[in-house]
Amino acid sequence: MVILQAKGKDIVDGNKTVKLRGVNLGGWLNQEGFINGFAGSETEFRRAFLNLLGKDRYDAFFNAHLETFVAEKDFQYLAKIGMNAVRLPVNYRALVKGEDGLNYGDGFHYIDQAINWGKKYGVYIILDLHAAPGFQNSRWHSDNNASVSLLWNSQDFINQTVNIWKDLSDRYKDEAIVAGYDLLNEPETTEGTSLRDVYLRIIEAIRKNGDEHIVFLEGDRRGEDFAGLDDIPFSNVAYSVHFYIPAMFFPGAYPGKIGGIYTDKARIEKLFRSRIQWIAEQDKPCYVGEFGVVLDSEVPDLSADDRAKITALADAIDIMNKYDQHWTVWTYKDIRHAGFVNISPESRFAAALKNFIRLKLDLSVDPFISRKYGGVVSQAKAIVEEVASVVGRELADYSLDYNGLFKALGEQAIPLTVGNFLHPLYTKNFSLCTAKELGEIAAGAFSFDRCLIREELVTALKTDLK
Repeated sequence: MVILQAKGKDIVDGNKTVKLRGVNLGGWLNQEGFINGFAGSETEFRRAFLNLLGKDRYDAFFNAHLETFVAEKDFQYLAKIGMNAVRLPVNYRALVKGEDGLNYGDGFHYIDQAINWGKKYGVYIILDLHAAPGFQNSRWHSDNNASVSLLWNSQDFINQTVNIWKDLSDRYKDEAIVAGYDLLNEPETTEGTSLRDVYLRIIEAIRKNGDEHIVFLEGDRRGEDFAGLDDIPFSNVAYSVHFYIPAMFFPGAYPGKIGGIYTDKARIEKLFRSRIQWIAEQDKPCYVGEFGVVLDSEVPDLSADDRAKITALADAIDIMNKYDQHWTVWTYKDIRHAGFVNISPESRFAAALKNFIRLKLDLSVDPFISRKYGGVVSQAKAIVEEVASVVGRELADYSLDYNGLFKALGEQAIPLTVGNFLHPLYTKNFSLCTAKELGEIAAGAFSFDRCLIREELVTALKTDLK
């Protein structure tokens, strides 16, 4: 086995063409509320847990999570169903010394474990910096606790990001099971250093190490804008897009009208061709790093609406394969919404958090699963309408980007602020537990043997693994 190379639009292992097709391991080294059960940002969740329950219980709970959320049996299962790649989202805080007493665990140790299991079961690893220093975007999934992307305006944060990739390269430059490095998940630049310049600095640091791994570059505006990225003066470069569409998110018949627009396989293909058009014009591989469904049914049941979403997902994968795309579906394991491996409603973890999770759903504080509707998100519309009304009345001006304001409030600021506010209600469910009991509860939550599998979703994925 040799380090994979980008050869034209293909990825090759020596003279053999490789198609990377698999799943994301979200929720392990970078936690998200809809996956793991909390609300708001991971750092604020951890801080509340530590402050309210103490260090012993904090360490017991989060260490058990790291040991059990992904283990060898998970890799064994993924290989069994035909997947040959995992994208591993990493929070930079798992790779550096903790702050304010927070311990994120030894991320390098767990990446080492994933690499060893990957070697054993023939599953490539794509390392993904999902949460970078200073936040590369304004979203919850970059562990952003303020909805402001600070990376681009800070040389300190940029230097730290470059050094993290240097450290990863130092450790994994000779690991052929590592398919490549996804340098920044869904970057969203502000005024400051350009995306291109940051990418060039990271790649230069990696190549100076003698590291020839593929680097996957996502476009600006969370993967939609590749301006300035067409002339990267380094070899072994590939590009990555994400492909989330209404047919896999919203209830409704498929084929049929979703959001007022008739959607069938032909429309999905049209949307996909549009998404990858820029990359198709380059002589580089294209990798769909994320796409997936949002399911509303209780585990293990599936409603007719959720089955329609899975049918749309299967069509999307068939289209990706038609265009020889590499892909990893989002995500492998979670509470119940996007993963095909879910916690059991009978687990102590699920029982303890049942009311809290229902509260989160009613308030719509998880943007990914609320899909920007209902709960506190609805208040954003009222705020935007009030601003527009006053500006229009006082200035007769209607030129402002009110849709952008709604997104900033409804997708980010309001859900994040309210989500972080709710953390004490989460921890209260475990206030009477000892450290030992908390470790047992966390270990029993996401362990493969104790989880349930959405077989219909797995069938859709297996059918199209080629």
